[in-house]
Amino acid sequence: MRRILSHKWSGIKWDPGTSPGSEWVYATFEDAAHRQRLVDWLASKDIAESAEAFVFVVGQYECSSATWGEVIAQPEKFFDGREIQIISKNIDWRLDYRQSCVARFGRWS
Repeated sequence: MRRILSHKWSGIKWDPGTSPGSEWVYATFEDAAHRQRLVDWLASKDIAESAEAFVFVVGQYECSSATWGEVIAQPEKFFDGREIQIISKNIDWRLDYRQSCVARFGRWS
């Protein structure tokens, strides 16, 4: 799967982040307000909650599946300090999370 996706890394358009000129958003759970801001940002992507995705742990051969609804309902399960990529099974969108507690979301053209 990673080989298939490696050919598609280019051509992605990243959504704007929370800072001007950046596609990154702060993804933390330090308090209820930060958690809600992240959940609102995820919900703003207008993805069906039933949309299925692959969850890759960067640097490992670990892969699992999740729905977009699970990502929104249980973000702590995904944004847990491991660097991950969540890629739709239709390969039309991608969510990256880095260990520095930042995330970005993009779509392929």
